[in-house]
Amino acid sequence: MISFNSVLRIAAKSAIRRILTASNEASKIKTHRTPTIVRRILGVIQSLMTNGVGRTLLKINDKYQLTTFNKARKYIKCCKMLRHPIDSQRRRQIARKLTHHSSHALLVSEKTGYRILKPGTIPGSDQIVSKCRKLYDASLSELQKKMGQEVFAYLLLANQSGMHDVTLSSGDVYDLTLIPSLTEFVLSPTLVEAASCYLGEVPILAGVTVYVSFPNVTKVGSQLYHLDKGDFRQVKFIFAITDAHEENGPFTFIPADQVSAVEKTIGAGLYTRVPDEQVYAVISKDEVVKFLGPMGSCLIIDTGRCLHYGSRGNTQFRCLLEIQYMSRFNCIEPSFYFARVKTEKVSKKFTPLQKMILRSVNNMQSHNAFESSI
Repeated sequence: MISFNSVLRIAAKSAIRRILTASNEASKIKTHRTPTIVRRILGVIQSLMTNGVGRTLLKINDKYQLTTFNKARKYIKCCKMLRHPIDSQRRRQIARKLTHHSSHALLVSEKTGYRILKPGTIPGSDQIVSKCRKLYDASLSELQKKMGQEVFAYLLLANQSGMHDVTLSSGDVYDLTLIPSLTEFVLSPTLVEAASCYLGEVPILAGVTVYVSFPNVTKVGSQLYHLDKGDFRQVKFIFAITDAHEENGPFTFIPADQVSAVEKTIGAGLYTRVPDEQVYAVISKDEVVKFLGPMGSCLIIDTGRCLHYGSRGNTQFRCLLEIQYMSRFNCIEPSFYFARVKTEKVSKKFTPLQKMILRSVNNMQSHNAFESSI
């Protein structure tokens, strides 16, 4: 059943939408009579509903230059923790226990922010990779039709309009049921404990997708060096669904312990798209790591600390399964905050730990598939 809090949240958002709609209609008739301050307040409310708290506050900070980007992120994170102090403390306590008792605590290197594993190292990964490959093979003919349409990558977990490009939208539906047992895999002890130990708290599931990049000659967006700005630390498990090699635009990155040298040189520019010339003026190309390996290989990486790019210069298709975990008290809301998420029924009831991981997923939508499952 959907919780009482969810019902209240849905009702409140519905009322705000009606107010905004009425305001927009009125502004078309009497724009000059609407006070500037009212328009700005309504604009902020609309942005909070559409873009989330983190993006809205960072946009305001960027416009008025109130403080630095990183200080703004720290402020947002602190405010979110103060809003839920008991949950924040509980998540840290559980993570400490996991660190002492889990055999997966050191899966992610604290120093470098990444680790590459051979196929089959993570229990259950071979079966999931095989199922993802079947989905990719079944979609290949449709993907070939998408080539040359000014996109270099598509997400293969279907939404309302079928396969879609890599943009955030509240209309997206991430359908995990397309890959049997994927829901249980993303909540499995190995992944959850590794992410919890590295982040220092029990995380939320921030995103799951099967990511396909096309043959291309572009060099835009995420094909340039960048950091994921959603939080200071985050964990992605990236599985190769096709062999990862030089011909299909391998995921390329600089280890976390080398990134500070780049930051000292370019400062705040580190949090934009960074041209190769600026990076290689500071870091030797010998320091660059490429995720290469056979189908089933796994890269565990903190994309908030490791400067990275991917899908560049492909001459062949590449397919990856990406599973992302973040702090519940993140700086910028992740993809699962915006989209609806469909999950299959699991063989057992969710454990308390798994419920915590699903706690904040999809909380902008009128129907929360995860919450109703719990």
